[in-house]
Amino acid sequence: MNNNIIRSKLKSVISESKLNKLGKELEFTKRQRDVCAFNMINALIASMGEGKSKSLADLSRDFNSLTGHDLAPKPYHNQLKKSALEKVLRQVTSNALSKWVRSCYEYKKMYHKYFTEILLHDGSTLSLHKGLKDEFPGRFTATSPAAIELHVSMNLMSNSVDSVTISADKESERQFLPDAKTLAQTLLMADAGYFDKSYIKELNDNDGFFIIRAALTINPTVVSGIRCDNKPLKFKQGTKLKDIKDKLPKRKSFELSIQWDNQDYRLIGFWIADKKKYSYIITNLPAVDFDLKEVGQLYRLRWQIELLFKEWKSHNQLKKFNTQNPTIVYSLVWVSLLALTLKRLLSGYVEEKFQIVLSPLTVSKTTQGWWYPLFQAILDKSQKRILSALAIGGDILRRNARLSSSHLKRDRNTGKFQFLIQPIAGFK
Repeated sequence: MNNNIIRSKLKSVISESKLNKLGKELEFTKRQRDVCAFNMINALIASMGEGKSKSLADLSRDFNSLTGHDLAPKPYHNQLKKSALEKVLRQVTSNALSKWVRSCYEYKKMYHKYFTEILLHDGSTLSLHKGLKDEFPGRFTATSPAAIELHVSMNLMSNSVDSVTISADKESERQFLPDAKTLAQTLLMADAGYFDKSYIKELNDNDGFFIIRAALTINPTVVSGIRCDNKPLKFKQGTKLKDIKDKLPKRKSFELSIQWDNQDYRLIGFWIADKKKYSYIITNLPAVDFDLKEVGQLYRLRWQIELLFKEWKSHNQLKKFNTQNPTIVYSLVWVSLLALTLKRLLSGYVEEKFQIVLSPLTVSKTTQGWWYPLFQAILDKSQKRILSALAIGGDILRRNARLSSSHLKRDRNTGKFQFLIQPIAGFK
């Protein structure tokens, strides 16, 4: 792990000069003072990434501990609720997502002749204080009257967040899909909540590829079909799906060639044994290189975004804080994402140096002994101690977050490395 390179990466986003300049430009601070963007943001990343803060009062205490100030909770809260701080954090997060990202995986086969990027898109709900129910109405008014939905696009090859949109949980999910015009030679995978006929047509028209789960109520025109053993299904061409459901294989996967609005797609029905029902997958990947089984293997990689949500919520403090201020909600979402992104950057360098594979989830919760010292050194502007904390952190992650040989074997045989991708670091 080249600690000087990592230190340079840190400076490119969270250095004193960059943060304080941005803080003044966006009017978080109008003059130099104790609570500047530099110490506010770095203290927040330290607190959220450590994963122990349970309240805004904890954040205030961490700020004082890390910066040496003696700021009372009320003045700290007044700084935290500034709309300008949220603007600064949003910009800093955008910078981090462009500069703190590196490739983690490579293709096993030459699939990049079809797509160069793979985006996993999904949403995750975060419950809020009920006092925010008018600002952020939730879908489940009895249990979560106030909630937000995080609509996230994750780049699979870099194992990092590509973009985030925050909305009230009650809003329709489909409007937050990535712009189809920007997804040429990109494979998008999404769950049923994001399925939309007009959107997949636009993706198709813009040379994008997709694998999206659809509701069992869809009713396209069916042209032809085969069972998983390649035996043809017999029905009249041009029939609607709802009219041939009783002729589809029972408890076996199948594939149908379908049409919507004069567009040709593939519908694959996978039998889910434990739920005793089918799951419909719609794709435009060519059958010549992606058969029914391979489409299913590809779609299972979408589980990586669910693991990212778990890591984000469980170990980077993306959770319900007792605040009725919507600006603070936004700010803490951005800080939590900053902490997650930095951890994934550091783990990538550890993997590269030691030619090992780390568990992102274990990395994210393995912060004892180096995370706080790193940010203490950053706030003290001690380059020597920054390098020391990075070296200690790298060694701790190498020893404690490495995937075991049994887990690697599992991932090669039945997990994320069995098809399409493999880690750049190798399997040592």
